[in-house]
Amino acid sequence: MRARLESALNVEVIQLLAAAGLRPADILRNRARGVDVFEAASAAIRGETTFQQQAALAQSIVVAEALDQRQTSAGDGFGSTIRFRVVDRLKGDLSPGAEFALRQQSTETMEVSTDLRPAAGEQFLLLLSRDYYQQLVAEAGRQSQDAAYAQIMPGYLVSREGLMPTVIGQPRLSSIEEARNAAQ
Repeated sequence: MRARLESALNVEVIQLLAAAGLRPADILRNRARGVDVFEAASAAIRGETTFQQQAALAQSIVVAEALDQRQTSAGDGFGSTIRFRVVDRLKGDLSPGAEFALRQQSTETMEVSTDLRPAAGEQFLLLLSRDYYQQLVAEAGRQSQDAAYAQIMPGYLVSREGLMPTVIGQPRLSSIEEARNAAQ
């Protein structure tokens, strides 16, 4: 039984790493920083990651301002879209000023507890992956949308009081600078 559980966990880890879009160069870069991405993916599945491990799995980490939110199926299996504008880039290719769509599961009739519900103008620290979004869409046998991302890990609300996790159990972060250092 234990061997079957370990095998199942290994399959989940490999699928998460592939869905996260990690390439051999990413694995080597993270290893040089002391981050084992295989352990990071395993910890993510167990719900026990550090922010540095989460950052290793994300393609893009940004501080972004919510522009609007709408219920849209768009044929990709997701039920809602939040449009964001990048305020600050910590990692990845989303530049300040760029707009992107965050696709979420929630619909008009179903709310998913980990989905964001921002007011226009609120800012969030987001851990994003375009490849993860595309993997989820492909698994559902659907068609992906251009410039759309999914959260590979839950984010943080940016407020005057600091960074507030959007879900219970997120690693504590004291500042954007702490997040930036972990993302490098």
